[in-house]
Amino acid sequence: MLLRSKRSFGMIVNSRKQYFTLAGLAFVGSLSSFSLTVKSIDASRNYSSSFCGGSRQESVECNMTDESTNNDEKLNDLWSSAIEGMINVPGYSESVLYLSPVGSFPKGQIKLEPWPEPFRNGRRVYCLTAHNPMGTTVSDAENKLANKALKARLHDVFGCKEFGTKLEVTDASHTSNARILMPFAQWHSFGFHIGEGWREDGFALSFDRDIHTEARAEVLKVAAEYKQGAIYEFSIDGDSGVLTRRVIWCDPVKQQGFEDEVTEMESLTTIPESNLAQAIPH
Repeated sequence: MLLRSKRSFGMIVNSRKQYFTLAGLAFVGSLSSFSLTVKSIDASRNYSSSFCGGSRQESVECNMTDESTNNDEKLNDLWSSAIEGMINVPGYSESVLYLSPVGSFPKGQIKLEPWPEPFRNGRRVYCLTAHNPMGTTVSDAENKLANKALKARLHDVFGCKEFGTKLEVTDASHTSNARILMPFAQWHSFGFHIGEGWREDGFALSFDRDIHTEARAEVLKVAAEYKQGAIYEFSIDGDSGVLTRRVIWCDPVKQQGFEDEVTEMESLTTIPESNLAQAIPH
């Protein structure tokens, strides 16, 4: 996901691009990166910041003397408005399940069928990526290598092997932790934002209700290893049957700040008209 900013606005220098980036954020996914370039250094300490993704870059002015709360809220809102594509979800009749925040598309493009089995019966679905670590936009080749490493790591930690399937057993080589936290199912996923022009490919893991708390902690730990700012958590409300998505920051302090914010989601009947929406294997 793309960014984890510290409240102190600690900064590091990116030697490759020669600009300052906020320390510690990168996602889930599926989310936009956030870079910080120095505009001027004077008494007012004004800087220019940019959301980076795809071919579009949009500048935002911010005052570094302020708390980072407003920027965190903007990122949370941006991530919450993204569309999620899920490839070969077990039990789903089509090759890709597109999930969009409620109200983003006309009602004629919304499906009303039951949610696939990996979302039901109290299960939680977690999405994460290894794209654009530390909020730095890197090449497609680097992102693919990072996701390849993440896929191997998911196999080590959770026993994930064949994505797009339900996982029945784990290899004898897996750790005991992997056997305990074995997911119900796993598949490839990607998050994108048509308006902002970014996309990130990643992975989705479904866990049964009795282990999802422990599983979430492990998913967050893995995401942090790959310098991500946040993950997605999908769950179905037991009373209403509504599917919701929550942005969960890797930083425990930020988790508390946004723990009550959820986005209601709905599935789409048609593929959004954008190259970003294509289900490209990764």
